[in-house]
Amino acid sequence: MAWMKMLSDTYDAYADLVGKEENDQPVLLPIYHSTVNAQIELALDEDGNIIPELCRLIDKKEEGVATIIPVMQATRSNGSKPNPLVDKLCYLAGDYSQYTKDDKTEYYQQYMEGLKEWVESPFTHKAIQAIYKYLAKGCLIRDLLSMGLLQLDEDGILSDKVNKLQGQEQTGAVVRFCVGNGVGKYIWKSQELYQLFIAFYQARIKEKELCYVTGEQTACSDKHPSKVRNSGDMAKLISGNDKSGFTYRGRFQNKEQAVRIGYETSQKAHNALRWLLQKQGYTRDDAAIVAWEVHGKPIPGLICDTVHALLSSEDEEEDIGYYDEEIGYEDSEVNYSTGEYYAKKLKNAMNGYAVQFTEKDQVILMALDAATTGRMSITYYHEMAGNQFIRQVQQWHERCAWVRKVEVKKGKKVWVECAPSPREMALAAFGVERNKNGYLEADKKLLRSTVERILPCIVSENKKIPLDIMRAAVNRASKPEAFTSFLWENQVLRVACAIIKYNCFGGEKMKLDDETMLYDRNFLFGRLLAVLDVTEARAMYGEKEKERLTNAKRYWNAYSRRPARTYATIKRQVMPYLKRLNNAQIAYFDSITQEIMCLMETEDFNDAALNELYLPGYYCQREEIRRYKGKNESENSGGSENE
Repeated sequence: MAWMKMLSDTYDAYADLVGKEENDQPVLLPIYHSTVNAQIELALDEDGNIIPELCRLIDKKEEGVATIIPVMQATRSNGSKPNPLVDKLCYLAGDYSQYTKDDKTEYYQQYMEGLKEWVESPFTHKAIQAIYKYLAKGCLIRDLLSMGLLQLDEDGILSDKVNKLQGQEQTGAVVRFCVGNGVGKYIWKSQELYQLFIAFYQARIKEKELCYVTGEQTACSDKHPSKVRNSGDMAKLISGNDKSGFTYRGRFQNKEQAVRIGYETSQKAHNALRWLLQKQGYTRDDAAIVAWEVHGKPIPGLICDTVHALLSSEDEEEDIGYYDEEIGYEDSEVNYSTGEYYAKKLKNAMNGYAVQFTEKDQVILMALDAATTGRMSITYYHEMAGNQFIRQVQQWHERCAWVRKVEVKKGKKVWVECAPSPREMALAAFGVERNKNGYLEADKKLLRSTVERILPCIVSENKKIPLDIMRAAVNRASKPEAFTSFLWENQVLRVACAIIKYNCFGGEKMKLDDETMLYDRNFLFGRLLAVLDVTEARAMYGEKEKERLTNAKRYWNAYSRRPARTYATIKRQVMPYLKRLNNAQIAYFDSITQEIMCLMETEDFNDAALNELYLPGYYCQREEIRRYKGKNESENSGGSENE
């Protein structure tokens, strides 16, 4: 139960934000409160009289804005137990049975008894008294009909077939209240009412038991909140209502023996988790992942790429990107001198986070997954010191860095040396491009599980990305014909190279003259492939046929499996294109080829399949050629077939 204790402590650390709306941020719910989507807003004066001109249907723009309501239990079972204040028409309307064929008199009576208990308690409020006075008249549906907020069918029945309120059937509409004309009329936003209901609820609690989380004697509950990931999420982290299954059978006689958790502790933990996920969590592909510091100190984004991790520290995107549309990626000197600048920006950003931490500060990383619509599990949980977390995240972004084009906002893309996000790695490994639509997609479950498998690599020392993920990415990168040109290069090849760099080189930058790779067979074959690819691309530059795949890319997959034989095939195909190059260009490409051949042992030039190192060999050699400008090259030569 460590996760519950940490979440409860987090809730206490943010106690000053409970129930407050600030800067369009999600609201941290008060304890003993939940949320509901209301369809009707009823306005009353302080004497309990309706104000027709202020009553309204909730606007569609407000549909996603949940209304905070008090609740007696963390969840309501399939019975007639009403919520204390805001609920459906069948609970609030004394004349519900009169306008429908469904007798809900018992529901109304139970609601009024509960509301009366609050009104007569020391924790009452004039707004609650006004609501009670009005609802006691038993004319809610009649008034809503007179104002045109509800409609009857041709038989004079409140039918669900006649009218729907924001997709909700009329009979299931939820009503919230405004009382008075002052600032506090929106009672679902009233801090005073939050505290009064909390006090009212706590005063009703008599029985106390041992809470397994805090170790204190307190009121416990066997019902725990849902709606953790979103307002429609009914999966629970803690549930024990399966009496015939294997929830506790064989180990305990009843669910109370399995676990007892204080209601207040459960409320704090679930409310904090829900708020953290909305505020800074990763909720995509049905995944729910969040990292936070227990005492509220800011931390860098964990599941995003480096650019957006830096942007989260309030850096301007102009300071991060370095793409000049006029100069272009190919010829801009800044592309090859910005590595130190980028590293400095990353280091400064991480230092800004690190200085706020002490040895006692803790960062929590949690991943959630729902096996069924009713059950949710914690698939990953990790606690670590705050300064260690910052150090690991910084190392991750440094060691996985690779030059890519990243969208910092809609319509704004920049070239930057950054680490791809875990999701981008998952897409590079398992994604497909359908109908050449320009983006990668994959099964949500596969993406979710892959992202969760990469998480430990970010926060653990020297933990490599799983080999099957790396090999899958290499396999995808070996099939350029399956993707549009730029998508393959930017989202598949470059991401695969980033993974290889992290796993095989410990994050060290790869160079053509690196001693570890200088004589490596796989690396050298990758370099040879780059020479053939760029030679043909240069020859096609400016021609109508420049959009077609080069022979190197057409035979790429075969080359990775049978390099020596396929190299000879590609070279024959490229020979006719040499006539389009000038002598300086031909001499340059020949010199590179001879240099590579001299480095490769004779016995290494064979058809044994290549490993992943041929990809960075291809990339490094191609980038080296792109930097070069022969004396006799025209200003227009050297264009990229992928840009």
